[in-house]
Amino acid sequence: ARSTRVRRIAHWLLHYSYTLIWGCTVEGLEHLPAEGGIIIAGAPHTSYFDIVMAIGAGPKRVLLGVTKAEAFKTPFVGWFLRKAGAIPLDRKSGAAGLRAAIEALAAGGCIGIFPEGTRSKTGELGRAKAGMGYLASRSGALVVPVRLIGMFGFPWTRKIGVRFGPALRFDDPAADSAACQAFAQSVLERAFSL
Repeated sequence: ARSTRVRRIAHWLLHYSYTLIWGCTVEGLEHLPAEGGIIIAGAPHTSYFDIVMAIGAGPKRVLLGVTKAEAFKTPFVGWFLRKAGAIPLDRKSGAAGLRAAIEALAAGGCIGIFPEGTRSKTGELGRAKAGMGYLASRSGALVVPVRLIGMFGFPWTRKIGVRFGPALRFDDPAADSAACQAFAQSVLERAFSL
């Protein structure tokens, strides 16, 4: 079983830090199902702090981030990711990471992922990769788009926020790569428009 103690402590520390220091606002929590497997798809991905932002401001359910495998080699960051239950994803051959994420969703887990697959250096929306669509297709899980506001330039920004939108579902369990990418792009654009 994945450790959740570090994640719960992080949730409260981050939640109060964001609220007191940056005046963080959270909207749309009613769109998050209380149980069952869900994918939280964030946009835009502009900061190394985006996933911890989602942990701090997001649902009280255990949020498992899908994170590039290289991050697990960084001192302290790697320790935190492992303790928080993050799933490593090899960006060259991500099969093992995707399988682990699908298993977590089947068990009713809550997965956090950024459809762009990498950070934007300009703050503008990038192009989605097929991975998030593949995960939604093969798992059948609901996908909840989320807009991260004010994270470009964090922590020097003055006000940040998180806005969750209505859940979507990808009803094509055998979707090919092009269809998965198209779905991921639609979720990315939906999140960015919130």
